[in-house]
Formats: sequence, structure tokens, C-alpha cells
Amino acid sequence: MHDRRKRQPDAGLAACEPVRARRIAILAYDGANALDIFGISEPFARASEILGRGKPADLIFGDEWPYRLSIVAPSAGTVRMISGGHVVTEKLGEPDPADPIDTLIIPGGAGIVPWSVQDGTLAWMRRHSLAARRVCATGGGVFLLAAARLLEGRRAVTRWDVAATLEADYPETRVEHGTTFVRDGRFWTAAGSSSAVDVGLAMVEEDLGRGVAMRIARQLVVVNRRGADQPQISTLLRAQSVEEDIFDGLHQWIADNLGADLRLEQLAAHVGMSTRNFVRRYTEVVGSSPAKTVERMRVEAARQALEAGDGRIECIAHRFGFSSADVFRRVFLRHMGKAPREFRATCRETPVAA
Repeated sequence: MHDRRKRQPDAGLAACEPVRARRIAILAYDGANALDIFGISEPFARASEILGRGKPADLIFGDEWPYRLSIVAPSAGTVRMISGGHVVTEKLGEPDPADPIDTLIIPGGAGIVPWSVQDGTLAWMRRHSLAARRVCATGGGVFLLAAARLLEGRRAVTRWDVAATLEADYPETRVEHGTTFVRDGRFWTAAGSSSAVDVGLAMVEEDLGRGVAMRIARQLVVVNRRGADQPQISTLLRAQSVEEDIFDGLHQWIADNLGADLRLEQLAAHVGMSTRNFVRRYTEVVGSSPAKTVERMRVEAARQALEAGDGRIECIAHRFGFSSADVFRRVFLRHMGKAPREFRATCRETPVAA
């Protein structure tokens, strides 16, 4: 029999020896987004793998380790994802105090509306949501929580292109715009499919500490782990999303040379335009000035460096083209609402007992 007393915890991990694995129940229905389901589930699965490394295989995903995942529905069967794939669901009956759900996850997808209007769906959702310790909805799944009257008076976020609809349909919900995810009490809401990974990592961090979450992020090859207050769309992607692509090459060049001289004259020369014509044409196409784009991209890069603990603040300011640490502080504060030192302090590892 495995003797848990002999286990030597990894020095980089938060101490975690839960008496019972946390039950993670992920809802599935016809027309759900597969990326929402598997994106948010992966950090939980990786946590058990990391903390169980070197242990017998039958213990890694058993009650000895942090999480026990299942894909659920009101009745067992097979449901079809919007992408065409199928997943097999377990039946989730009435809440069971002997086997409580720790975290209930509601993914988004085109099928959420027809599924939500079926008889008994909202009442079933509400019962399980009120019984769970933590509830998380991504993308369109937020509408299901709102329809079940679980977000009244609470802050919530959904995908940027349907946020106005959520606000209009459920005015009692305080909809936030542009952020990646929001936590209000035990209810978590996330913007969409790609942010499912971000919110999954955040919940693992809450349970097991930042060290575990960052190891998982590195395993998943996440370029940067977005916090709750980070924008859904990066400045580079936003700039590249305009219908005309005449400045795509310029935007990538800017991203690769943030520490260089990026005054208007240099940008205009890079695309072979006069400065005056460049500013006029760029503003018409992109919708903001070149200087604002450069500033936002520098702030985003600096933010990632601060989150990673990558160097002194003065060095970060110089690396990304700010003329001084004081200028960097003022610009960063204007964009992020926090000075660089304060922002970095919030990113330090703070293990949470499981």
C-alpha cells in the first residue's frame, strides 16, 4: 500500500494533500464548444499529473490527488460538439451531499440557447449551481447562469461581441467589457474559448498556488498567462483584425522591435510613406494613431515581463522603449490602473492551501 507519509513535496509546489479529490463537473450539450470544455479541463488534469509524478498510475487521477474530472449532462449519453466531434456524458442527477461538486463548469456554444429553453433545464442548473462550491461559465455559457438568475447583482463578463446583448437581456447583471475573466464570490465568468485556459489556470492557482499554475502554463506552452484584468484581444491582434492588411508587416515589425526608435518618421519610412500621409492613412485603416498602437504594445510586453518577474523595473522600461522608469510608471499606471511595482507585487506567488 502506498504510504503518503513518505512523499517529499516538490519545493516549487504549494503543499497540497487534500483528503478527497475535488470533483470538477463540466457540462456538455449538443452544440457546445469543444475548446471551452477541453481548454478549461486541461489545467485541472495537468495538476493531478504534476503532483502525482513518480507515483503509481492508478493514484494519479484517483482520490489521492487534487481533482476528479467528469463531463456531465442531465442524462447519460453522447452529445455532438459544434465542431462535429462527440463526447460521452455521465448522468448528473440531483445534488448529492455524499459526493458534492466542487466546481461546476458551463461551457459556451451555439447550442446553449436551444438547450436552455428545454423544460427543467434552468431549474436543474440552478440547483446544482447553488450546491457547488464554485461555478464557472465561459462565453455563451454565461447567458445560462444569467437566465437561471444566478448573476443578479453580480459582475460578469462574456465574449466581446455578445457583451452588449447580455447587458440588454439581463440588466440586473453588471457586465464588464473587454476583460478576460471575472470572479464575483464563488461565480467565475470568462470571455470565450481561449480564455477557458486562463480561467482554468486561475482556479488551479486559487486551489494549489501560483507555482503549480505556472508549471502547468509552461507545459501547455502558453505564451503568457493572462490575468483577469487583461484585455480579451491583444493590441497586435486588434490591429491585424482590420479589413485591410497593408500595415500587418509594420505591426509585426513593431512587436519585434519595441526597444527601438519607433517615432513616426521611422514608422513611415518602414512602409515607404511620407510621415503626414502615413499618419492619415494609418488612422483611417486602423482606427487609432500609430503612437497609441506603439504605446499599447509596449505596455503589453512590459506587463508580461512583470508577470514573469523578468528583470528589474528600470531594465524592463529600457528594454521596451520607455525613455525612463518614471515615464514607464506613468504610462503603465494610465493603462493598467496600477504602477509597475504594485502590479508586480500582485503577481508574486501566493500559495493557497488546498
